[in-house]
Amino acid sequence: MSQGNACAMLGLANTNKIPPIGEYVQDPQMGPLPDTGPCANGPYIGCNGNTYYVSDVLGEAAAAVATNGYVMDSNSGSATGKNARWVTNSGGTLTIPADGRVAVSAAGVATAASGSGAYKIYCGGTGIVIPQNSWFWAFVI
Repeated sequence: MSQGNACAMLGLANTNKIPPIGEYVQDPQMGPLPDTGPCANGPYIGCNGNTYYVSDVLGEAAAAVATNGYVMDSNSGSATGKNARWVTNSGGTLTIPADGRVAVSAAGVATAASGSGAYKIYCGGTGIVIPQNSWFWAFVI
């Protein structure tokens, strides 16, 4: 295995033969939704941009989310280094704006910010109302 490439198959230097699990694992909890959102970029399970959750299914402590943000590499955007951040809408319900853009506070709380938010969400599409205290992935744009 080549140094620094954890996804390389044994015996094949500088190769990445394991497909990104996040692209294939979809959570059916919220029912059939269009596959329009990004997901993990790498061998991660649970980074699904199409779904919101009514509880913190990842079990991240609120302090950890607020301090550093729980982030992972994603395939959102065209540039490399785009992250997905695990966020909540503890401040109230969130109606997904037409452009999907949200602002995320240092405490990891997402609020609708059409036209100006640095993150985008894909939880079912425009106009979907995400209940208060739900959890979902917000993607850097």
